Amino acid sequence: MLLYCKSCKQKVDINPKVLSLSHEVTCPQCGSRIFLSTESKDKTTLKEPFIDNEEKDGASFRKLITRLFVVFVFLVAILIVLLLHPKTSNYTKNTLTDIFESTASKITGKKYIQRSALDLFAQGEKLYNSYTYAALKEANILYQKAYREDREFIEAHIAEAETYAIIGRLSSDTRLIRKSLTILEELEKAHPQNPRMLRARADAMISKLRIDFYLNSPPTDSAVKEIYGEALGLINRAIELEPHNPYNYNIKGLTLFINSKEDEKTLNLFKDANERDRNFLDPLCNIALLFFVNNREDKALEYSNLTLEINKENELATALKEIITNESLIKTLSSKSVKKTRPKTTIEEIPYSNDLAVEYITTFANLRKNITEKVIL
Repeated sequence: MLLYCKSCKQKVDINPKVLSLSHEVTCPQCGSRIFLSTESKDKTTLKEPFIDNEEKDGASFRKLITRLFVVFVFLVAILIVLLLHPKTSNYTKNTLTDIFESTASKITGKKYIQRSALDLFAQGEKLYNSYTYAALKEANILYQKAYREDREFIEAHIAEAETYAIIGRLSSDTRLIRKSLTILEELEKAHPQNPRMLRARADAMISKLRIDFYLNSPPTDSAVKEIYGEALGLINRAIELEPHNPYNYNIKGLTLFINSKEDEKTLNLFKDANERDRNFLDPLCNIALLFFVNNREDKALEYSNLTLEINKENELATALKEIITNESLIKTLSSKSVKKTRPKTTIEEIPYSNDLAVEYITTFANLRKNITEKVIL
């Protein structure tokens, strides 16, 4: 037991057995006597024994923390059981997950994205990874829905713009490419370091340049150099931020594609993209296209067939194979007339056809020819 000596103002640790035998004790520090009663006014007294409240409070606090920890573990265990139990409905699971993630976001300061938006985005990503024309259209619609579900979900908005750019590139649709650029230029102000945004902008810029050369008024040499340089800078930044992402190398290959002096580097970039992800087939189609515009129909056919062995539903590879094996189509590539005005259709109404594939190849070949002859990059 601790008592307090008024003379030396120190706490004194006294054996309780001593107190039971006597009403006074001697302070070991100064020798003064400490009384447990108030019989004498000239003696150093203490009406009640002094107990160390700090020690008592510390013990109580530790007990409180222990009890709270036990309650927390118990609640987490219940949550895990509910989430894993087969009879728990998906609605209940999603609600519990939302509560947990919302609380976690408040603690960590990270933005919380609505579960419904995340589910739509995940479905879109699965379709996006197949990279077929039809799948990309479906993915675009899912990304739009995800962004409408949660306007804070910027990644869904970027993915929406990126698919606009890819669909516009494959269908030579300037409207979709312009729409993509409008969204991406606005997003870049707030998210300048997002690699997907940078990659999509580079793709959209080169696609618009290609279509302008073929369908619209060709830009000046200085404008071509500026667009080419800016697109290359954007995709290089994306690669720095995500050096292991195969999509970045594919888009860099498409950026260099328009410059025939970079054919070897372009081919290596497409091969690198495919090696990083064997299920990513667009690089194989682009290799076929690169060989085709260099009059290597044998190699172009080889890579088209390789693509179709992995995914027989790949529209671009199917169209390329038909073009390569159809001499009449090859002969009309340079003189193929394309309508400069298109009917106003929604994305889901745009079909993919051999005409679009021919147009796709022709515009690339035309751009390479113009750049080789007129513009030094």
